[in-house]
Amino acid sequence: MGENTSSIQSAAKQASKNNALLEQHLHNILSKDDQTRFQSHKVLESLSLEYPLVLYEHWDFLAGLLGSSNHYHRFIALSLVANLVSVDSKKKFEKIADAYFANIGGTRTMVAVQATVYAGKIAKAKPHLQKRITNLLLLADTVHQGKQTELIKAAAIQAFDVYFETATDKKNIVEFVRAQQESKSPKTRKAAKEFLQKWGTNHRSL
Repeated sequence: MGENTSSIQSAAKQASKNNALLEQHLHNILSKDDQTRFQSHKVLESLSLEYPLVLYEHWDFLAGLLGSSNHYHRFIALSLVANLVSVDSKKKFEKIADAYFANIGGTRTMVAVQATVYAGKIAKAKPHLQKRITNLLLLADTVHQGKQTELIKAAAIQAFDVYFETATDKKNIVEFVRAQQESKSPKTRKAAKEFLQKWGTNHRSL
């Protein structure tokens, strides 16, 4: 474990016990200073994984950032919200699903990729949304042009990998991934190859 990772986890643990510290990190992710924003995002990300119920209390604040005009704010909110879906006992995600998935078709590549990748985690945590998410991912590349398209395809493959074991539409997912073996992007071709090697053996009839 790197020193920086250890310090981030330590800061997350402290924030889980100290509401003032937690509030400060939430405030910091709105900072215009890149380093301040980045560090607090990392702490909150660790918090969302290790102490999700603590951050879940601030769901409404985070969800409110999904429609922000600031792409950094949306980028941060996408990861934190996705990590909290596993403890979403009040089914709050269902109310913001449209706002969340709208980011897949956004003009900012890094935001679109983030939304696409984390859709896999949401599909795994909320199986009743799986069909909708699968359909979105299968068509994700149609809302972007040029190099962005290939990045989105790679992100979609990454998302499929998270919940493929329990996916109900394996055939279309495999067909999509197989098609990416001819991608112009080395990253996308590599993602497709690794996915098929991991899952193809047990699903060659698909």
